[in-house]
Amino acid sequence: MSKTKKAGLKKKFTKIAPLENLSLVDKVELRLIDFFKENNLVPGDAIPKEMEFAQSLGVSRTVVREALMRLRTLGLVESKKHRGMILTQPDVIDNFERVLDPTLLGNETLKNLFELRVFPKRCAVLGVINELPCDWKHFLSAVSRQQQP
Repeated sequence: MSKTKKAGLKKKFTKIAPLENLSLVDKVELRLIDFFKENNLVPGDAIPKEMEFAQSLGVSRTVVREALMRLRTLGLVESKKHRGMILTQPDVIDNFERVLDPTLLGNETLKNLFELRVFPKRCAVLGVINELPCDWKHFLSAVSRQQQP
């Protein structure tokens, strides 16, 4: 193929993902959640001590403590006397009620929450009509296409 033909053909590339700009505490928080999943921990299971996590992850105990404090705030872990820290089942509704005050949220967030609330109802209706499971990936790609300028 000649150079002019090559120049006329443009290869379509997939988008390159941006670099993650996460703090060390953010990374540890995510890694702890992965640890819980990888070890099939369920609510009530004890988790290793802060120092064990710090040594395994190669970070200071302060970083681990901050990450665990975030998980405690979310209701994923709690401290128990004589047991140490355990995995808990968060009260999702209570957490939502604490942060979802409509007077504090922007219009875009309110719109996204409304769409999230309406989506399961649409899926249920479409699922009954079509007897097909709802495709979340299809829905999310449709939403993202609508949000693009």
